[in-house]
Amino acid sequence: MSATVEYDERWNTFRVREGGKLMADGDGYPLAFDDRQDAEDMLTRRAELFAMARPLEVNP
Repeated sequence: MSATVEYDERWNTFRVREGGKLMADGDGYPLAFDDRQDAEDMLTRRAELFAMARPLEVNP
């Protein structure tokens, strides 16, 4: 699923939308960034972390 960065004129911030929903923090508030580059950097870092993740090992 791809994420996009969009400008929110009402709050003068950049938001990240993934799968039709705004990405939110742990408290449910939409993530907001002062500039587009910060939002894009967050997406890049998130993708790097997912790429490094290993599957959990389950012992029977």
